[in-house]
Amino acid sequence: MYREAVIGVIDALGIVAFQWFLVPLIHSLPLVLLLRIPLLDAFFESVMGFTGTGLTVFTGAIDPKGIYIPSVDELSMPILLWRSIIQWVGGIGVVVMSMAIIAQPSIGLVILAEVEGRLEKLEPTIKKTAIQMFKLYIVLTIISFALFYIAGLWTFEALCQAFSGINTAGFSTRSDSFASISLAVKIAGIIVMILGASNFHDMYIARKRPWAFLRSVELRAMLITITLALLASIGLFRLHEKYNLIDILFQITSALTTTGWQSVDLSASPIEFKVLLITLIFVGRSIFFNGR
Repeated sequence: MYREAVIGVIDALGIVAFQWFLVPLIHSLPLVLLLRIPLLDAFFESVMGFTGTGLTVFTGAIDPKGIYIPSVDELSMPILLWRSIIQWVGGIGVVVMSMAIIAQPSIGLVILAEVEGRLEKLEPTIKKTAIQMFKLYIVLTIISFALFYIAGLWTFEALCQAFSGINTAGFSTRSDSFASISLAVKIAGIIVMILGASNFHDMYIARKRPWAFLRSVELRAMLITITLALLASIGLFRLHEKYNLIDILFQITSALTTTGWQSVDLSASPIEFKVLLITLIFVGRSIFFNGR
């Protein structure tokens, strides 16, 4: 009779670590085949996507081997969508997504999901928790898409930005990120980043008690931190008229939620503002529990 092998915590840690190496490697192959770029560059891009880091090799430069790497603006729609989907999958976690889809997840898969660190206790069982997390993730993605679409992005771009934004991951469909996008879209981006960084448990409770989400201690702390950082930044930009209030708020939110989107060229900003953004990145990653 078949007997399921028991996976220990150490084994699960090893499997999850290997998964985070193998899955990005497999998903980097389309970039190699379609763009003819080196595997290392494609693997780097894939890892940045799955981990939600947001750095990119697509800068329109020539690599040390003399191979031209296209800019984001030069990428085709399938590649842009592929990059966004990679970030979207990485946000919920490969194992959690597998558990939500598979009818009867094994004990080993449950242990892997717990070790992966993507699960938040929403239901009595791990299986139900994975399903509810996946459903909530889809709903948040649809809301993000609607916000971007209403704000003025065309359908494809709104979808790609929603995939990356709800994961607070940072890939964009444009080389300058959000710099050339309207203020309405930037405002939508701010809302999406806050939603993406919010706690899944708080939003899950808000299904039946909508006002419960606004009473979330974590959400309040995030909004208070953004407000204080905004007030501290206003004085720094009195002599920088090209930086409007929305751009400052956008950069503060992007830093605190560790998204990495940019709405302005930060190279010309005051050094004090750069230090503030770095501090917010550290605070956001260390204190607030990302809802991803």
